[in-house]
Amino acid sequence: YFSDGSGAGGESGYRIVKIDTSGSILDSFEFTDLSIEYPRILASKEGDIYFSSQDLPYPHTIPSNGRINKISLNLDTLKWSLELPADPFHDAHRYKIYDYIQALNGDIIACGTVWDEGPDGPLGTPNNHTWNGFIVRVTQDGNLKWLREYRYLNLHPSLPTESFGEFRSSLLNKIYETTDSNFIAGGTVYYDAEQSAGLGFN
Repeated sequence: YFSDGSGAGGESGYRIVKIDTSGSILDSFEFTDLSIEYPRILASKEGDIYFSSQDLPYPHTIPSNGRINKISLNLDTLKWSLELPADPFHDAHRYKIYDYIQALNGDIIACGTVWDEGPDGPLGTPNNHTWNGFIVRVTQDGNLKWLREYRYLNLHPSLPTESFGEFRSSLLNKIYETTDSNFIAGGTVYYDAEQSAGLGFN
């Protein structure tokens, strides 16, 4: 991560480096990104690098809701950048990826958490907004196969959904593929600040 330290309007971003077995730097790839989250990286068996970012990894970023990017092994070519789906009039999702794997058939699988800022979130009915786990599957050519969001219901009797929301916040931070090509994913479920206050947690 790097920053010019100038605050609002300043430039910040990330640098991905390739090193040899002795620790010497061979190649590097740098891109600006408005997000302060560290990107997750996957080196595929075909010799490509996949990583996540909030914005388009060019010298001048284009703000977006979250992306999966593919670059060459020598870090000199951005092959594609896929923006994850978000409808500004419905869900306005923002994504954060925690883990990547390569499936047995070569597809790229990622999991993480997604924030809903649409009409069912802070821009509309606040009681329904939350962070939710998600899994996405894309081809090596950058085509989206599917994306699934996993919401965890708020079932606590002391937290009525009309006041504290229908869901608890959650994230998926690890995913594995089984030998029969299914997936096992795990993560964290927690109470948001309002729910925690409702339960008397400090």
